[in-house]
Amino acid sequence: MSGASSREVLSHYAKKNSQQLERILHFWTSRTDDAAYGGYITCFDEAGAITSSEKNIWMNARQTWLFSTIAFDSGNTDFLALAESGYTFITEHAYAGNGQWHYLLDQDGSPRITTLSVLTDMFCLMALGAFERANGMDPSRCFLETASGVQAKLFGDQEMSLYPQTVGSDVIVHSPYMIAINAFSEVRTQLPAGEADGVIRFCISHIFEHLYSHERSLVYELRSTQRDNDISDELAVINPGHIFESMGFIAKEAKRLGMRREYNLSLDAIQKVFAVSYDPLHGGILHMLTMDGSLCEYKDWNEQRNLQATDKVWWTHAEALYALLLAYYERRNPEDLEHFSALFDWCENYFWDDAVGEWDMILERDGKKKLSLKGGLQKAAFHVPRSLYAMQAIFALLVGGKA
Repeated sequence: MSGASSREVLSHYAKKNSQQLERILHFWTSRTDDAAYGGYITCFDEAGAITSSEKNIWMNARQTWLFSTIAFDSGNTDFLALAESGYTFITEHAYAGNGQWHYLLDQDGSPRITTLSVLTDMFCLMALGAFERANGMDPSRCFLETASGVQAKLFGDQEMSLYPQTVGSDVIVHSPYMIAINAFSEVRTQLPAGEADGVIRFCISHIFEHLYSHERSLVYELRSTQRDNDISDELAVINPGHIFESMGFIAKEAKRLGMRREYNLSLDAIQKVFAVSYDPLHGGILHMLTMDGSLCEYKDWNEQRNLQATDKVWWTHAEALYALLLAYYERRNPEDLEHFSALFDWCENYFWDDAVGEWDMILERDGKKKLSLKGGLQKAAFHVPRSLYAMQAIFALLVGGKA
């Protein structure tokens, strides 16, 4: 949009954002609900047909959170009914007790993989909190048990499994602290005063103390506890998608909590990770890099998916879009808006499937389709609609002149 004012650019992308969000929500609401057993089917091929009826509890919890959040914000009873399907299914079939949740169930709720993980627990915490808030319910027993159990693991009082990923006990991993910031920000009002803020402050400080490189303004995906300033080659990688996602959470929460230093560091990191991860050859965001921005050796924990370091992944781009727009909203740096616009166009040209109304899952480096599935045991109504939904609120402030 050469020559357009910032307001014209924002209005243009606000409209596109709203159109995509509406169609993506329709894609999911029209097919995900399992009328026979409750919960959600999330595995769909490139045309939107069901490929599997297994139920990953991450995906069922994430969708319960999304539908509950939209229902709470809008008062839409259709979304509330859809959220109830997920809430009922996971609480009746996935809860293992003591604040812990199973990972994968069959369609009818029979256990398939019962391995416990703090990551599953946090997504279920978000789901329960959002649904109970939307219905005006007091916090349930399993909600409170889950909140307590997650905190015990984060603070080191209990062992913290990160299944389906496997890492050694001498490795600090970015993802649980990132997810906890988001999870406890979502349920803050449903816990005793100050409890959630204590978790959020701890996780923000932990990331900047143990995983952040002040020299590079980037966040390690993994860091050895056995080294002070050194790190082995196999650990010295960044996950751009996680940095965009994490710094987006931190910028919002650090600002609310008055953590000015961390707020500024998070916005700096959003700009830096875009600079090193945007593909100069083909556009889009590269999946995994070394700390200096070069390509790295990478082995996907999911052997069936088999991501490569140069692949373009749906959720990474969704999180990057939100982070860039948030950075522009906070600092009004024209370069952030330019980067957002370029990336939005790239995603529309390569990820967006206009015939179906959803994003494809994985692209090769040059943008060719690699996995054009619309859903799966890792992809559901979460990263893309969550980012579009959050961006819609930012656009309302920017275009509506309320900021």
